[in-house]
Amino acid sequence: GMPAIVNLSLGSYLGSHDGNDPATDYIESLLDEHPGRIVVGAAGNAGAKGKYHVTGNIDADTSFVWLQNNPSSGAAFGANHIYFDLWSDLSDGVFDYAFGADLPSPLYGLRGSTIYRPAQASVGTPIFDTIFNSLGNRIATIEIYTELIDGNYHMEAYFSNVDSTAYNFRFSTTGSGKYDLWSGAWLGLNNLITTLPSPTVLPEIIHYHMPDSLQTIVSNWACSEKVITVGNVRNRLGHIDNNGNQYYPSTDMTPPGKLSPNSSVGPSRHGLTKPDISAAGDVSLTAAPFWLLTNPTYNTLIDSGGWHARNGGTSMASPCVAGIAALYLEKCNKANYASFKSDLIATAFTDSYTGVVPNNSYGFGKPHALNLLQATEFTATILGSNVTCGNPPSILSISSSSPLASAIWSNGGIGLTDTISAAGEYSALVYSTRGCAVQSDTITVTQLPLLPILPIMQSGNTLASLSFTDYQWTLNGIDIPGATNQTLDITAPFGTYTCYCTSDDGCISETPPMTITLGLNGIDSQEIML
Repeated sequence: GMPAIVNLSLGSYLGSHDGNDPATDYIESLLDEHPGRIVVGAAGNAGAKGKYHVTGNIDADTSFVWLQNNPSSGAAFGANHIYFDLWSDLSDGVFDYAFGADLPSPLYGLRGSTIYRPAQASVGTPIFDTIFNSLGNRIATIEIYTELIDGNYHMEAYFSNVDSTAYNFRFSTTGSGKYDLWSGAWLGLNNLITTLPSPTVLPEIIHYHMPDSLQTIVSNWACSEKVITVGNVRNRLGHIDNNGNQYYPSTDMTPPGKLSPNSSVGPSRHGLTKPDISAAGDVSLTAAPFWLLTNPTYNTLIDSGGWHARNGGTSMASPCVAGIAALYLEKCNKANYASFKSDLIATAFTDSYTGVVPNNSYGFGKPHALNLLQATEFTATILGSNVTCGNPPSILSISSSSPLASAIWSNGGIGLTDTISAAGEYSALVYSTRGCAVQSDTITVTQLPLLPILPIMQSGNTLASLSFTDYQWTLNGIDIPGATNQTLDITAPFGTYTCYCTSDDGCISETPPMTITLGLNGIDSQEIML
């Protein structure tokens, strides 16, 4: 039942990258379920990993992309295997595809290919195929796994045996549609080839799908429009470590405030700007476990004071923004992720490093925590008369620059209006619909004088009261028409009588009530039927 912020400094570099996967759907449902919930996530640290993504815009011309064999024994599937992860919207996964093998530089040229298959043929059923050369020799065996999931077409292609490791292995497409594909040797998979022959050497190279360095963010919730995704800017250049030595990164001298080369960039697969914001990450000094701080082995990681350790990456930048989110919900505990994101973006700042925003590196800029919290400020003014009669009571209300939810008045009243009947100073602690609080101004109310009026006196069937002017008699709380004299002759039916007078200021003075009931005395002219 309390506000909560979750920081997620983790993620996978493969996946749909559209924010529609099951984990993200569940996170979004929790965010929508209740206000006071914000999820912040790290964008990833793959910005310097090269061009391991490719977008294939497919047309009737046969187009292709090459993957390079990975001979490393530490590869995810072992040496000499090839793997990629491909995603399309269901409406785009309508192309035909094949796999082939090309001779590398300087010869180039296709040496073998599988047949072309419709992308959605045999979905859910594994497909096994083989690439042979013109002599019938096996070049590689391939396993193809496809599924339809969350409105997407998903393909995983795995070269389980690569007999001829020198080839460039191609993924060819034709027809129409679009795909996004990820691999990369740094993931233990395969590099996408970016050094190409000229069209004079290989004419079909004009249809090559060139890999890019975009969409290096992690998948899943980092691609959600409801999760705040954070990039990483350099926090400081260096620091003195616990050995008394100056620390600087050995290779990266990115100046403070500039995006780290490792910070992953967007957009999402559907073009959503990601990251949303970029905050201090690299070379941050922060809280550390006692076992690390007391172990001299880690002195090069520990600062000179001995109480903080160095860390970096978007995994550090993300909790920086999560901390700002905590301050935000501390101030406005009924705010939601949408209002936080809106205020975060609206108060973000830019500089010579960010350039024009939004962009796929810095998002909408850098957070400004103070301006963000001040953006939740609003004003509340007490409206109503500064005089009261007490009878009728006066009504005070609140005018504000923000939608209001409730208020606690200085006299103990609850609500956006307060009924007062006495002089005094009145103010309110006012809450907006986001749970932000502000103290209103104060209104000083003075008491207007009331006309004196005497209690009702009865003489027989006549009631009398004494005031200065403007009599009005009532029966059972309703004005009696024409009963505006000092005295009132009463007849059945009887009830509760009062008399009141009204001052020039509109203040009402009213007698205590007198109740008259029917009795046996004084009923001279009525016949009683038994």
